[in-house]
Amino acid sequence: MKTIKTLKKWDSEINMFQKDVRHKVVTPFEAVRYKK
Repeated sequence: MKTIKTLKKWDSEINMFQKDVRHKVVTPFEAVRYKK
């Protein structure tokens, strides 16, 4: 059971990391698009 909990914890952390990266990647493009 402990390994499953650890895997779920890693999964949520990876999801947060991916969302954070996606947000950082999208933001500059949106900034450029709104400037035009």
